[in-house]
Formats: sequence, C-alpha cells, structure tokens
Amino acid sequence: MVTKGFLLAEAAISLLLVMLCLTLVVNCVYEARKVEEQLQLKADQSYANYILKNTDVKRVVVHDREYQAR
Repeated sequence: MVTKGFLLAEAAISLLLVMLCLTLVVNCVYEARKVEEQLQLKADQSYANYILKNTDVKRVVVHDREYQAR
C-alpha cells in the first residue's frame, strides 16, 4: 500500500513540475514576441523618420502604420 501512495505522490509532483515548466515556456515565448514587436516598431519609426527627413514626401506608410512629417 505504501508503494501505491508513493507512486501517486510522485506522479502528482511530476504533473506539477510539467505544468510549471509549460507555464514558464509560454511566458518566455510571449515576452520574446513582445520584445520583437517593440524592436520592429522602433526600427519602423527610425526608417520612416529617415525617409521623411531626407526626402520631400509628407507621409510614408511602413508596415500598415502611417508616419507624417511634422
């Protein structure tokens, strides 16, 4: 009877560890995508500002976002 209880406890602990690891992986992927979006937005803004400053266009669209000259 002690062996069955030990196996049940071991399985429960393993399940908890798997759930914890899965949560951490999902959180890491979410944060990585968030950082990637922020970097992409900064790069797009820099590119748009460069175009607006060095050409005579009044507005430019980069990745579905519109940037206008001030």
